[in-house]
Amino acid sequence: MKTTFRLILIFAMSIAIISCGGQQEEKKTTADDVKKEAKEVMETTKDYVSGSFDEMMDEYDEFKADVDDKIKKYKLKAEELEGDAKVKYHEQVTKLEENFNKLNSKMDEYKDAADDEKEELEEEIMDLRKAVKKGVKSFKKEKNDDGCE
Repeated sequence: MKTTFRLILIFAMSIAIISCGGQQEEKKTTADDVKKEAKEVMETTKDYVSGSFDEMMDEYDEFKADVDDKIKKYKLKAEELEGDAKVKYHEQVTKLEENFNKLNSKMDEYKDAADDEKEELEEEIMDLRKAVKKGVKSFKKEKNDDGCE
């Protein structure tokens, strides 16, 4: 009986070992796999950002004219105000105008830049554009004026 039990146990263990050995191991993630995935994510992100940057470039002339008109209106409005309100309003207009001038300068720089410099400039341009839009929106919120998008 002991011999039969041992044989059955050995047979069961052999089957278990064989069946486990026959299964394929899952493919383990390697550093190369992670690099490949990261590169794909970077390329996808770059394509998306580049696409949104291209859209922004297409709309820039309209945006530039709109902001330029608003700055002129804000300057006229600042002259109508008095006291602290005039000073505060003038400071806001000046800051908006500075960011707008920086944005225009970066746009000109972008047009003449080499391809390897354009990516960094794109980020700066997008940041400056956001700052200009935020400045215009602050006037819209505080002064009940039309903002630009």
